[in-house]
Amino acid sequence: MLPPPGTPGTDLPVRSALPALADALSATGCAVLVAPPGTGKTTLVPLALAGALPGRIVVAEPRRVAARAAARRMAALIGEAVGGRVGYSVRGDSRRSAATHRGGHDGPARPTAAGGPGAVRGGRRRPGRMP
Repeated sequence: MLPPPGTPGTDLPVRSALPALADALSATGCAVLVAPPGTGKTTLVPLALAGALPGRIVVAEPRRVAARAAARRMAALIGEAVGGRVGYSVRGDSRRSAATHRGGHDGPARPTAAGGPGAVRGGRRRPGRMP
């Protein structure tokens, strides 16, 4: 699902770490990616992993606005409208379709991308509820 190199807005620093990240996830099932703001963690990593690995990719987003923005950006990068393979579901608002893979429950925002379709979930953490 990752746009090819040279696509405007996708030549970000995290791109060089994507093969190692996918290898680590394939080998161990978990990985931690630490990088400065603006390197592509929220937009490029979920798209790349969705195309490279089976299962669901979950990325935490702190606010509903961030979840919507992440969904818009990822959908734009793959040339689709929000609600197709990339969508979101936040408290009081949802844009998804049968092509959007959506999981989880209310709680912290979670943009997710699965082996193909992706979704972005957002909301506030409620006291006493864990994701």
